[in-house]
Amino acid sequence: MRRLIVLMVLVLAVAVFAQPSPVCVPDGQRGNGEECDPGTQTMPPDDSFCPGMCQPDCTCAKNVNYALFDLALGHNLLFSKVQDLLHVIKDLLFQLEVKTIEIQLTDFNCSSQPVSFWIPAQIDPYGKLNEIDQLIRLDIQSLEKGMAGPSGENAFSPLTSTDLADARQKLDWAETCISVGYYRQAFYCKCLAYRVHLLELTDTSESCNDPCGV
Repeated sequence: MRRLIVLMVLVLAVAVFAQPSPVCVPDGQRGNGEECDPGTQTMPPDDSFCPGMCQPDCTCAKNVNYALFDLALGHNLLFSKVQDLLHVIKDLLFQLEVKTIEIQLTDFNCSSQPVSFWIPAQIDPYGKLNEIDQLIRLDIQSLEKGMAGPSGENAFSPLTSTDLADARQKLDWAETCISVGYYRQAFYCKCLAYRVHLLELTDTSESCNDPCGV
């Protein structure tokens, strides 16, 4: 009987995932199948399900901080509800995605990264620039919390406050690049912030010296 129940849950989960994506109609009201509604120029968004995280395609933005935190703690897969099971499946997939990005950025220099890494999600849903940015900012935040002593050194890392400031500067430059459409240069700035200033690796394959001339 228990096996039958588990099988029914899994079949229902697959059926839910197999359904086509709902048509997004931004009108300020969350319609059938929409996770949220981004609203219009005259109508405010309906983002009660995910405040401040509604995307133009009527889906909620991924919470990278939660996924990374959950990745560190592990998952309890013994849920009783189908909705909980679906949440776990989606979350595990996203954890794998973030871990893949982390390994790729660590093992290969900035010029060797895939094209999808320097395209923002609002341009292409497969673009990873947004996830990379959240990964780096979370790392910086975690390192800043570990700063101790008058020298500004981290108790668990040789990094200093200057290293973190340099990483933040490159992230700011990257955002300027994105604002004028220079997505590849924006990625190089983010990549170097992670590899050079946070991992202390040598990477001269690309450069990030100014905010894209703006």
